[in-house]
Amino acid sequence: MTSLYTTKRILEDICLKKQNQPWLDIIIKLKEVYINDINVFEANINPEDDPFFTLDQMQVDINTNKADFINSISSNPASVLQNPNSIYLLEIPIEKAEAIQVNYGVICQSVSNMDYTPLTQKHVPSELLEGESNYSWKKIISKFKKLPSNSLLVIDAHLFDNDKFDEKQDCYDSKYRDGINNLYEILDSTLPTDFSDTYHIGVLVTDTDKAKLARKSRTNLTNKRIASAINKLKKKLNRNYAISTEILFFDFSDNDGHKLIHNRRIISNYFIVTADYKLATLKEGRSLCTQTVSVYPLFENIDTDSETDKKEKRIRYEIKKFQDFIDRQKNSKDLTALLYQNGKEYIDFSVLNHRILKR
Repeated sequence: MTSLYTTKRILEDICLKKQNQPWLDIIIKLKEVYINDINVFEANINPEDDPFFTLDQMQVDINTNKADFINSISSNPASVLQNPNSIYLLEIPIEKAEAIQVNYGVICQSVSNMDYTPLTQKHVPSELLEGESNYSWKKIISKFKKLPSNSLLVIDAHLFDNDKFDEKQDCYDSKYRDGINNLYEILDSTLPTDFSDTYHIGVLVTDTDKAKLARKSRTNLTNKRIASAINKLKKKLNRNYAISTEILFFDFSDNDGHKLIHNRRIISNYFIVTADYKLATLKEGRSLCTQTVSVYPLFENIDTDSETDKKEKRIRYEIKKFQDFIDRQKNSKDLTALLYQNGKEYIDFSVLNHRILKR
């Protein structure tokens, strides 16, 4: 998950300069930092005067294994997607860092223009009241548009519970489509305008086919119809870059697996959205239920309160749980989930390619 890549010189400035204290607090939370120089500790410096020795004493791992990778980013900027959730603080021109951030959806900053505030800003709660209007996903997420994004997970066991398929017209029902409409609005509000690679979308929901067989659902939708409808959103989103959709359908009878999608949330590389009740919450700007929807950055208020746990810890924990579950599917003869990639069903989970979910 989140890692911080930088240079030896920048790390020294982070350790020594008071204005960089929030960056230091972030590194301490991560318990690791990657630098571009294999010579970390200078032999002729008193350890008490060495900021790296102090970090080491705080059990922060100063990792030099990625030195060549860090030094090559300037000439090979696309390589940052090898670590798509990471933070890059580099000795490169401001314009080049900004271009990497826009093109590849990662936080990339020049030593001349380091700004921690998008990662530490206060979370924004939106109080939605049933029946009231003037809501939108764009308003809910707008404050966090400064945070770049290269991938997204939308997680809600019951996202499509009230959607229907029009059998006569052989298409998604024009009236009962709150799930797919809210999903589109979430994606349209989050996906960047420009991107230079393939953007990864993941949707994690209940296996509709299994639920219908057990009479746990009355919908006439199927896994295939849901996956197809999601895949068709790519055209409607009208972005100028490739988009990949991967849908994971969780069998409700697998309690350990299905409980992973009980909490409604949206996860991107640098923020998380949580909802009390459901994500299919808006219809033509009107709220369908009363709930709080909140958006959190990874390290909210770390500049004023470095002691408390941050959302990065929760996201890291939850993504590991999903990755462990996917590993079990890869090694099991009795699958408790199904994978659809770009509208096509796959039994082999090794083809899963989502940046956040792939180890």
